[in-house]
Amino acid sequence: MTSVLIAVMIMWATAVMLVGINMCTPINKAWTPTMKTGKCIDLVPFYYGMQIPNVITDLFILLLPFNEIRRLELPFKQKLGVGFASFLWVM
Repeated sequence: MTSVLIAVMIMWATAVMLVGINMCTPINKAWTPTMKTGKCIDLVPFYYGMQIPNVITDLFILLLPFNEIRRLELPFKQKLGVGFASFLWVM
């Protein structure tokens, strides 16, 4: 699961970087928006489209330790305590 999550995050970061670099045609229009030629993508949908998957992957990262905590040979209350402490530590 961890390897899959790492691979997804690397692919996602690469895609966001490539779209960020090429969001305007020609690329110079990103730095000089008053250029008469060229066009850029709409930034608001781009930012929303970028942040929603970021939040989802963050939630998966937060849930990663809970599978290992479940396997610990501890009473249920101690597992809850360890899970809560690991959640607070990440936050």
